[in-house]
Amino acid sequence: MENKKILFFDIDGTLTDEQTHTVPDSCKVALLKAKEKGHILIVNTGRPFSILDSYLFDLGFDGFVCGCGTNIYFKDEELFHFTLTSKRCKELVESTRKYKLDGVFEGRNIIYFTDNHRIEKAKIISTSLQSRGFKVGNLEDEIIDFDKGVVFFDEQSDYESFAKEVTDFDCIERGPGFRELVPAPYSKATGIQFIADYLGISVDDCYVFGDSNNDLAMLKYVKHSVVMGNAEDPSLKELAYFVTKDINDDGIAYALEQLKII
Repeated sequence: MENKKILFFDIDGTLTDEQTHTVPDSCKVALLKAKEKGHILIVNTGRPFSILDSYLFDLGFDGFVCGCGTNIYFKDEELFHFTLTSKRCKELVESTRKYKLDGVFEGRNIIYFTDNHRIEKAKIISTSLQSRGFKVGNLEDEIIDFDKGVVFFDEQSDYESFAKEVTDFDCIERGPGFRELVPAPYSKATGIQFIADYLGISVDDCYVFGDSNNDLAMLKYVKHSVVMGNAEDPSLKELAYFVTKDINDDGIAYALEQLKII
């Protein structure tokens, strides 16, 4: 196809409503139309492969960039995986404890957290993941194996000292007292470049769709960056090539139509 594009989509707040965890019907139809026109559909997410909801595999995606670029799949084949050493995993967990942070640590096959969360946000996430049937492990396990993580902190925590100990990670702000830890130099942007190189398609023919700060790397990396109308940070909209409507106001379908992708 002469004008084939690669379309990269964040999940939460972009493909799915963050409250209902559902994909709007208009989005499903638009993705199918894009696929029929020969475009390549890729999920580009901070989530590890281990916690991708099953419905995502029914939407026609050709591949998945998971864990902010640390694990990449295309056509059911794993193309790339970066994981931390067991020693670094244990050091990271120890740092969160030393400075009184709470965390959830994410691997390709399993996610880890403690039985006794001190911070409520971490407990809510852990409870949600368990209730959805994902494979979980305990940070007290003898062998822990993960790729990245998220940490939470409050007035009892010493986040600044923690951050000075984890300089090998990008600490992405996800909200008050909430950071996503991604091993440098990986990001959603490196995932885009990997897929573009693998398929021999120019980054100029890549379109990205996102709504939050952990999409910033990919939104800044490509010319055709689409920001959802429901994005809370106005600075994301200022850097966008195109700002579409809210997710529940047919935002994905509207963008694909306006950009003449479908």
